[in-house]
Amino acid sequence: MPAGDSFADYLNRVEEPEGLMLEMEFRKYHLESMRQWPDDPRIKTYRYEDIVSDQFSAFRDMVEHLQITGLKKRKLLFFAKKYSLQNGKKDKHIGDPKSGQWRNHST
Repeated sequence: MPAGDSFADYLNRVEEPEGLMLEMEFRKYHLESMRQWPDDPRIKTYRYEDIVSDQFSAFRDMVEHLQITGLKKRKLLFFAKKYSLQNGKKDKHIGDPKSGQWRNHST
């Protein structure tokens, strides 16, 4: 990746198959570390599809899980609602929340 580029900018310039492979390579260590997490009630996990299909509800659940209260909670939820994809905001890196889409994009 060229110096000064963001990962998202770089992915925008490559073909989709190459971008998918780069994304998997980039996330390899994150995914492996998550696989090692213990079964612990302090660690809450979410499915990507569930977050993308209703970002605000997922974020509200995270705030509750972290026991954030008061003004900080209100601010977090305000911005979560404001920037939610459900408000019509578009981001080409966040697609349709349906699972199994990899079959349509993978050779």
